[in-house]
Amino acid sequence: MNVYQILLEPFKIQGLVNGSGKEMVACLGELVNLSPKLFDRYPHELSGGQRQRVGIARAIALHPKLIVADEPTASLDILIQNQILWLMKRLQSEFNTSYLFISHDLKTVKAIADPICVMYSGKMIEIARTDQLINHAAHPYTKILLSVAGGSPLGFGQEVFPDEISGFAPSIGRCVFCSCGPRSKKICSDIFPELRRIDGDHFIACHLPA
Repeated sequence: MNVYQILLEPFKIQGLVNGSGKEMVACLGELVNLSPKLFDRYPHELSGGQRQRVGIARAIALHPKLIVADEPTASLDILIQNQILWLMKRLQSEFNTSYLFISHDLKTVKAIADPICVMYSGKMIEIARTDQLINHAAHPYTKILLSVAGGSPLGFGQEVFPDEISGFAPSIGRCVFCSCGPRSKKICSDIFPELRRIDGDHFIACHLPA
């Protein structure tokens, strides 16, 4: 499908198309600053930023309460990333839409997400308001992530990060991070830590003191 057909599709599925639907598509294009000149083109003929604008326009078309955005700025240069994030924040305010924003880029997450949930091996290990998590991270893994993102790898080498760090399949009844944490205790291998509140809206899944 070309861009015009892609943007019209949500309305067609819901039986909301009036006439040719040109006005609907034109309004969507205007919302995301997408030129009508691109409506006859196909995705492979667009730049990465233009494709993201098409995806955002299609997602926002029916004014959903929640949009799941999985790596929406991946593979974009820093200037286009900023433009897409600004666009998403503007649409969020305009349509009162919530985002479930998924990313490995902590700088991007910090710019748009609040609160933040940190996951490791498919498990939630820390949840906090953005400022709290960035400035007062409690889980060892979160601290490592923030340190690496800031350009300081803390000197953790292979002895701290075995092969499991990227493909660890957790055993039942143990902490998902226990084989990687430098301060692991026996309880970490025996019992999976449940999320516990440590301060206000700050939660952590760890047996060690925060």
